[in-house]
Amino acid sequence: MVRSTRHVAENIRANADSVKQALDAANEALGGSQSLLGDTLREFRHVVDAMRGQGERLDDVDTKLGQAFETYRSNVQAWVDSLDDHVRRVQGELTPALDTMREITERQEEFRPASRGR
Repeated sequence: MVRSTRHVAENIRANADSVKQALDAANEALGGSQSLLGDTLREFRHVVDAMRGQGERLDDVDTKLGQAFETYRSNVQAWVDSLDDHVRRVQGELTPALDTMREITERQEEFRPASRGR
């Protein structure tokens, strides 16, 4: 009976050692996970900190792009207006000349001899 009690005690001790080892391994794994999680959170904070001010920079870029587009639109509008003025001026200058040429052509037709076939 002493032997069996001793054997049971040894088995209990072995089981207790196994449980302790399992708990130590679990604790180490959890500690590693916590450390990894902490590292990840620090990196995430770093990324979030790097994002600070991005909104203002994007707003600044947006403002500059808006101003550039307005300048472009204004320049194109001025060019179109200038082209329109040029076309009207050219038409104004050429219309009398074309009218004169038409008039000369019509008068020339009046003085053309009739065809001999009549």
